[in-house]
Amino acid sequence: MSKKSIGKQGPASERTRVKRGHKRADYSKDTIYNILDAMPLCHVAYSFEGKPVVTPTLQ
Repeated sequence: MSKKSIGKQGPASERTRVKRGHKRADYSKDTIYNILDAMPLCHVAYSFEGKPVVTPTLQ
């Protein structure tokens, strides 16, 4: 992943906009990359056949 600074960006859509604590929200790629790099374990959640599924994932 390139960590080139691109500056502050807004949410991709109204659905992905932060609603609680929105004054602290930061949508820049630098911030997102730093969060992902800080913790190599993440949980991917999705719905499968109408039931919630959470898969722990190493990146």
